[in-house]
Amino acid sequence: MGASWEYKIIDVRVNGWRVDLSELNALGSQGWEAVSANRYVEKVGSSTEVVHREVLLKRAVRQVSP
Repeated sequence: MGASWEYKIIDVRVNGWRVDLSELNALGSQGWEAVSANRYVEKVGSSTEVVHREVLLKRAVRQVSP
């Protein structure tokens, strides 16, 4: 039987032009692996833009022995 996976989508914080990787590193230590990333810009008001980095993560589901 093949592996079973669980998935999670997170919005990674952006500080100025730098991405805060602390959340991704913490999730990586819990077995999560980044499999896809997307950048999008949210317009707030007439002149403000908020940049988002959305990351899709997966990790193997731990099987519980009967």
